[in-house]
Amino acid sequence: KIKKHGTFVDFGSGTGKPLLSAALLRPYYFTSCVGVEYMESLHKNACAIVDTHYNPRIIPILERMYPDLKMPSIYLERADFTESWSDRLKSAVSNASVLFTHSTMFDTKMLLCLARHTQALAREDVVFVTLSHELPSFEASRWKVVDELFLDMSWGGCVVYVHRLSSSPVTSP
Repeated sequence: KIKKHGTFVDFGSGTGKPLLSAALLRPYYFTSCVGVEYMESLHKNACAIVDTHYNPRIIPILERMYPDLKMPSIYLERADFTESWSDRLKSAVSNASVLFTHSTMFDTKMLLCLARHTQALAREDVVFVTLSHELPSFEASRWKVVDELFLDMSWGGCVVYVHRLSSSPVTSP
């Protein structure tokens, strides 16, 4: 059996495209995929996709085709991640191997909340991928950019930042 490595968590998950991509493209890697979305209409659309297609159709087909495969579960939560976090979200972050946010429209306050909350909960081996913006530094911040690349997206070019937790606080440049 292949050992699964953890959870994929998407902050600002919208209609769930990255969640579904993670579940479908890396089913042997993730045990679950978790999305947090504030906007009700986007959250409802994501729930409808998971409830109509992923759970009743995709999972049974793939698990029947590949008997050793256990597809990742998808959990969607409607919440403001700048406020208090549910126990389920805290647990997802503490078990995450990949954190992700398409942060193009996020302000510094939102990114700072994410940086602080996730640092307090995340495993040492977690990877945090952000689009357009680095996680901001704060006192005792341990998030460090380990890679950045420019990618052409369907909507235009974007810088992708890959962060890891360092063992000691990172000093600001």
